[in-house]
Order: sequence, then structure tokens, then C-alpha cells
Amino acid sequence: MQAGLAFGLLLALASAYLFNLSYILQHGAFDRGPEVDLKHPITTLRALFSDRPWLIGTIAGAVGFVLNAVALAFAPLSLVQAFLASGLAFAVPMSVRMAGHKTSTRDVVGVSVMTAALILLAFGTGEQPESNSFSAATLLLVTLVTVGASLAFGLLVRGDRAAEALAIAGGLLFGISDALVNALVGVIKTGADQLITSPWLWICIASNVGAFFAWQRSLQIGRTKVLVLIVLMTATTNVLAIGAGFAVFGDPLGATALWEAVHIFCFVAVGASIWMLAPAQAAIATSVESKHP
Repeated sequence: MQAGLAFGLLLALASAYLFNLSYILQHGAFDRGPEVDLKHPITTLRALFSDRPWLIGTIAGAVGFVLNAVALAFAPLSLVQAFLASGLAFAVPMSVRMAGHKTSTRDVVGVSVMTAALILLAFGTGEQPESNSFSAATLLLVTLVTVGASLAFGLLVRGDRAAEALAIAGGLLFGISDALVNALVGVIKTGADQLITSPWLWICIASNVGAFFAWQRSLQIGRTKVLVLIVLMTATTNVLAIGAGFAVFGDPLGATALWEAVHIFCFVAVGASIWMLAPAQAAIATSVESKHP
């Protein structure tokens, strides 16, 4: 494995931990704070910034975001995204400590499968091409389709399935945001002064804002089914971002046909692990809610 690739994947692991920590710290604040409403975003954010745990969580998430962006300068989006999914593996020891969650066979198998899959993904990649080059037309098409789908889920689905629809909408926007960050890393490589004038920057910011409100609103109206929401949001984010890595940025699957087959299996295994590890993350969310009714 190349040194640069290894460094990028280590940064992705650190980013995964910080994102997971951010989620845990922020979740309770939304139960104590005002309802998430796009009609009153300033009021919502003002109340949240006055909540210390939420602020610390936001700072942790911001540092994780920076590490993720740096990781994308050294490793392909598809691999970085798979390693970001390892954040759910960190949820197991956190849930034991914070929520008194007993480690189950499911947890152990989930962590073991994800760890093995990530190790295999880090090998057999061969010589890495430029991972941040992309077709603007393809990225725009994927972005428009993704935004359209997220709006359909977020605005058209009502009733008992509204929370699930918002979780999917948030996951779609988080996923395209990760792809846009990868594109922006490529923009910076061509000249840092071009970042502010790049339309991808403002599209990325808008997608993050939309994802933020959709996901938190999903958690608020679906408190009794946190497990399902976590699985839907996380799986949607990772499937979209990994798919964009292949479709938009031309990420290689493997150096040989055998490694390609192994890596395809590993991506599927990471997806299965998301489902297996979600109960630990849900246990943390439940613990936070019970401590801050």
C-alpha cells in the first residue's frame, strides 16, 4: 500500500471517530432545543449555539470535516467513504460506556466484518490515478438527480413514513456533499484562489445545510425508531458517495480482476456492517434522550 494512500485512510478513520462523537453530542441538544424548522433556521441555530454540548459536538464535526477533505487529497472517494462508515464501529465501545449497552454477538460480528473489509480494501488498489479529477457535466447530472430525489422524499412523503423519508433525503444530500468535497479538493489543487469562485463550493454548502435540517428533523419526529433512521441515513450516504466515486471520479476497483471481485465483496460487507452496528448507535441516542428529556 502506498504511503500517501495509507495516510489518507488513517485521516478518514480519525474523521469517522470525530463525526460519530459529534453526532452523539449534538443529538441531545435537539431534544432540549427548539423544533428544527427551515422557516425559522436562525432561531433554531441561535438556541443550539448556546448549548455547550452541541457547540463542542459541532467543533468536533468541523474538525472531522477538515480531516475528511484532506484525506480525499490522498485517497479515492470510494475508499475514504468506506472508511468513514467505520464510525459505527466506534459506536460499540461508546454505547457500552455511555448507555450501558451490553456487547452482543451481532456487535462483535459487525465490528469484525467491517474491520476485515476495510483492511482488504486498503490493499490491491494498485497505482492510484488522480482521484479528484472529474467530468463537470457528469457531476452536475448526479447532483441534480440527487437533489431532486431528496426533495421528493423530504416534501412529498407524509404521515407515518415522514421520518424515514427525511432520513433518506438527508442521506442523499450528505452523500452528494461528500462527492462535492472531493471535487473541491481537485479545484484547490489547480489553484486555491479558484475555490471561492467555484460554483461547486456553494452547491456543497447548500447541500450540507439541507442535509443537516432534514436529518435532525427526521430524528425529532421519529424518536421511537432511531435504529431504522440511522441505518437509512448512513446507508444512503455511503451508497451514493461510493457510487459517485466510481461514476464521477473514475475510482479504480482493484489492480486485477481478482482484487476487483474482492473489493466489491468488501463494499457489500461494509454495507451489511452498517445494519449490524446500528443498534449500538441507537443505544447511545436513547441514552442521550433519557438523560435530557
